[in-house]
Amino acid sequence: EDFRRHWIDTHAGLAVAVPGVRRYVISATRLSAYAAGRTPPYDGAALMWFESPEALRAAARSAEYQALIADRSHFLAPGAPPFILTREHVIVG
Repeated sequence: EDFRRHWIDTHAGLAVAVPGVRRYVISATRLSAYAAGRTPPYDGAALMWFESPEALRAAARSAEYQALIADRSHFLAPGAPPFILTREHVIVG
């Protein structure tokens, strides 16, 4: 599908070019979730890791981050997608 191809082949390349990004993970909704006319609330989630909130703030000022944000219009619905800033607590792994 065009959405998934753009997300993985184009958008992900922009994401990994953002200064300070330590990890980038795409979790795409399984195609079976669309079976029988169902519409999942989200087509997936992208997670970005930075060393600190300050590193994220610095990255957000970069041209690479602005290019990443601008690319949303090529494959996402209009408007800003949900965004949360979290602190990771690894329990296993």
